[in-house]
Amino acid sequence: MTLLLLVDTATEIARVALLTKDQVLAFRENSDSRQHATFVQPAIEAMCIETGIQLAQLGGVVVVNGPGSYTGLRVGLSSAKGICFALNIPLYTLNTLQVMAAASVRNWKALGKEITPETLFCPMIDARRMEVFTALYTANLQPAILPRAVILTEPEGKTLIEKKYIIYSGNGSSKLKTMLPEGTYCFPECMYLLEDLSFLAFETLITGYSEDIAYSEPIYIKDFHNTSLPKQQG
Repeated sequence: MTLLLLVDTATEIARVALLTKDQVLAFRENSDSRQHATFVQPAIEAMCIETGIQLAQLGGVVVVNGPGSYTGLRVGLSSAKGICFALNIPLYTLNTLQVMAAASVRNWKALGKEITPETLFCPMIDARRMEVFTALYTANLQPAILPRAVILTEPEGKTLIEKKYIIYSGNGSSKLKTMLPEGTYCFPECMYLLEDLSFLAFETLITGYSEDIAYSEPIYIKDFHNTSLPKQQG
């Protein structure tokens, strides 16, 4: 049984969890982004006390590595790297946009909506003004367009909006309200849950690809970006 530590400080809501493939053994959450740096280590310690698990039992650490809050990403990755280096265990990373896409797929299925080979999921993180961090994913979470910063009023952004069979989500998608054709689905309040993180954490583990602990860096897309994401999830 592989035991993973999950660390997510990429958004306004920070999470840490101890996971096996089939169970969340312990979980802590903090919704004040100003406290992420002081939240992570005490929360990990509290989970270990609660479960009786020692960090030496971990099979790896999974961290949500961006895009997102510049400061938050540094907090999460530095904590994860420190544990991995000390215990000589693998470091795995998740892309925030892919986790958001996983939540969008889950919500879409829960609504009973059809998913065809042409259906694409487009998570968007607000990057101020008319800019977003975004990507396109298939229903099995393979990237059709890799993560990037896009200004929605410029040609690249307009091309993205004009594509068919796209389900938009995330707080950045609220910018599209007056730009999308009638009938296009857009879920600005759709953010990811622990179950989305847990699923992708073990999917990443299955691939066998781990990061170089010494040289891994957050996915900023743009340096010194820091934005607050909505507290509501669903």
